[in-house]
Amino acid sequence: MKKTGIVLAIVFALLLAGLAAGGFVLKKNIEQSAREILRTAIGPDAETAVGDVSFSFLDRTVTAKDWRSRKELPGAPVSMQASEVKAVFAPRVALASIPSLGSLLFKDADVVPVFDRVAFYGFKSASGPVTYEAEAVQAEGVRMTFDLIKKRLAGIEPSPLENVEGTWTEQFSVRRVRIVAEPEGTLSAREVKLTGINGVAAERFVMDSAEFATNDGTLVNCRQLSAEKLAFPASAYRKIQELGDGKDANLADLLGILAEFKKSGPFVSQVKLDGIRMPADAGYLDADELVFGWKSVDPLSVDMHLRGLKIPAKVLEKSDLKLRGLDGVEIDADLDSTGLATSRHKGFLRIRNIFELQFDGTYIAPSSAVKDVHLQLKDYALLAQAAVNFTPDGMAAAMMLKAGAQALCLGDPDERKSQCAKLAQFIDAPGTIVVDTPKGLAIPTDKIVEDLTHGRFGSLFTLTVQPGGRTLDQLIRELPR
Repeated sequence: MKKTGIVLAIVFALLLAGLAAGGFVLKKNIEQSAREILRTAIGPDAETAVGDVSFSFLDRTVTAKDWRSRKELPGAPVSMQASEVKAVFAPRVALASIPSLGSLLFKDADVVPVFDRVAFYGFKSASGPVTYEAEAVQAEGVRMTFDLIKKRLAGIEPSPLENVEGTWTEQFSVRRVRIVAEPEGTLSAREVKLTGINGVAAERFVMDSAEFATNDGTLVNCRQLSAEKLAFPASAYRKIQELGDGKDANLADLLGILAEFKKSGPFVSQVKLDGIRMPADAGYLDADELVFGWKSVDPLSVDMHLRGLKIPAKVLEKSDLKLRGLDGVEIDADLDSTGLATSRHKGFLRIRNIFELQFDGTYIAPSSAVKDVHLQLKDYALLAQAAVNFTPDGMAAAMMLKAGAQALCLGDPDERKSQCAKLAQFIDAPGTIVVDTPKGLAIPTDKIVEDLTHGRFGSLFTLTVQPGGRTLDQLIRELPR
């Protein structure tokens, strides 16, 4: 946001200050105005150098060469530079910049096109331990309210909120960007785009071919990172600006900012990562897609979708987990959560060719309890793969697992021990098993731990089993060697 403001300020001044100073017929004055505005672009006390500045009536373009500016600040100096700055102004802004004519043609709330395009080529910036480099920084289709234009022409500096709320930009883009933050590492991307910018909101953010490299050589890659429907509440922006003016933040201030977010709705409707690669012990994790959705604030409603998370076998072996005949696993998952103090969670987890799990339940945070838990597990090779980590003998594995299942109900009354018998039935021929808690009954999580510890599994859960077509021994024998 700060850099967008800098771009707008420079271009606006390049165009309008020149027009106000001398109009279309005074080319020299326009160029001189451009030099003056570039000199003060990052502050009135900045040290600035600008090369050749020229204005072309034919294509409505102001061009400045070799711009460099540096300003000393208490924390660290800030510097910016560009090998070339080019701005193409919109024809209507010329009419708005003539005081006597502009007031006749436009009302204060009217939105006036200011420039078609502004670009900084060979852009570099530094602030403390952070440096930025980009092949080009460009804004297209920038418009402002006539009231904001009048203030700038009169030499009145609008407030940050007025600047943001009174400006629209069709697209802001950065090409071949590289950000170095010491000692954290380096973030680079082929292109970054922000489209449909309307005040403190934007339709879409996209970062292509992003790579984060830490100083120890670790790499995280993402083919594309995108966000949809970004909306930062103006009232929260105002409160943050007030805190930035030297006021010490207290709990009431922070709660006030959170309240503004709650009233305005989700800050972003969706964040999506495509083509992710992350480092792990002994290898890399790859994922096709990871999506986070934020549907509402009150009540809080979010969802998550993961597709094609690939974990190599050698990474699993680091956790002493071996998969016979598999080079790794591939995971898909969905999660939908609604509520905060009392929240319902529904979802799906699948490890392809091993199992599928559907789940649903309510968590009550104040009492740390769960209610209406429903689990459905479809076993394709889960028990077989788990069993061979202990013994390759299918019969022995089944006996071990069934003995463990029976032990879960040792403390249950006789009428509830049948639940563990159903569990043993599932172990004999793995298929589908459904686990439910009593409808409407809230069970504290510490009671669940206590009951399981004392062998009262059957008192907690009711099971429904649909046996599979093959026994555990057969499934083990069918596993690749």
